[in-house]
Amino acid sequence: MKLAPLLCTLLYAVLAAALALLDWQDISPLAALVAALLGIFLADLLSGIIHVYLDYVPFPAGAGIERVYFYVGPRDTREYLDFKASVFRGRPLVDRLSFSFKIHHWKPKAMNRKTYAEHALETIGPAFPIALLAFVLPPSAALGACVTAFLVANIQFIHACIHDTPKSRVWKAVIRQLQRVHLVYSFETHMVHHRDGQKNFCLVTGWANVVLNPLCGLLFRAGLLKQDVWDSLRPSTRAAGSDDAVT
Repeated sequence: MKLAPLLCTLLYAVLAAALALLDWQDISPLAALVAALLGIFLADLLSGIIHVYLDYVPFPAGAGIERVYFYVGPRDTREYLDFKASVFRGRPLVDRLSFSFKIHHWKPKAMNRKTYAEHALETIGPAFPIALLAFVLPPSAALGACVTAFLVANIQFIHACIHDTPKSRVWKAVIRQLQRVHLVYSFETHMVHHRDGQKNFCLVTGWANVVLNPLCGLLFRAGLLKQDVWDSLRPSTRAAGSDDAVT
């Protein structure tokens, strides 16, 4: 079994065990609802914080990642794939994630080629410790932790569904229904982020944008987030190849 499916299976086994061990008699219906809503909000907030960091952490100097980012030519060739592999060989995971998040704004349909497990692999790391917390927290808080962990693991899959990617066809109708009742953020909300990169970073429900947008505004004014990082990665001429080329 490959790493991504194995980790997904392990996470869901941990979540299933945590839920099975909960003392459900100690959780009233109201407490369960409050825990679930808080879990959803926390997952949304975490998605936004992760997104802010990966969008605005600069590529490490001298690593050559900018050459991959601005590569001119088709990206589905062996030449490009070998070049990309050589640049990222030995680089920490955060560099790969930062590249993936940044180039998504230029080539949003590149998510088309990823499987569910590949999407989950990008955010399953922070989901695991949250899931493990469910074994030591009080019942209501443990339920909230399970909700948060599940949604954090699915941040990028939800993101792909918002972009209407082919590999998410089975879930498109579900996501659209959830958008109608505001349990998943809208495509229009997300496009505000794609236009200027200064707001609407949250990638689950969008509820936490009400907290994160003003905070990001303060960080931009304080110079802790720099618009030139975003602007430097918006090339005036697009590289050859379509939006859904391999990145």
